[in-house]
Amino acid sequence: MAALAAVAPPIGVVERRASDTIRAYSDEGHHRTATVVDRASASALLLRARATGASASLEPFDLSRVDPGTAFLQIREQRLDGLPMFDAAFTDARGTTGRIGPMDGDQPIGWLRVAPNA
Repeated sequence: MAALAAVAPPIGVVERRASDTIRAYSDEGHHRTATVVDRASASALLLRARATGASASLEPFDLSRVDPGTAFLQIREQRLDGLPMFDAAFTDARGTTGRIGPMDGDQPIGWLRVAPNA
């Protein structure tokens, strides 16, 4: 019975390769779905996979992406920055105006406090 011996590269080599991979990914820029950076990242990963001998390919697909603008609440001179929640209709650059009140109230704009990581 024959035995196979696998020799792992020294830890320093593995750490350097991992560090180089992470640095290259970070240097590509802001990673957001369906952007130029996203495509560059996919191409780089494809090349890495093929370099290992894997049979790899990219599979394109259609999607509708939303690029959020600024989200804030302005009350007179006070501005409170916020995060878009993507669970309602979008407004144009003028936003919307009106009275604000609790979600279960009778005001046309509902207000609800949620944790940013909810």
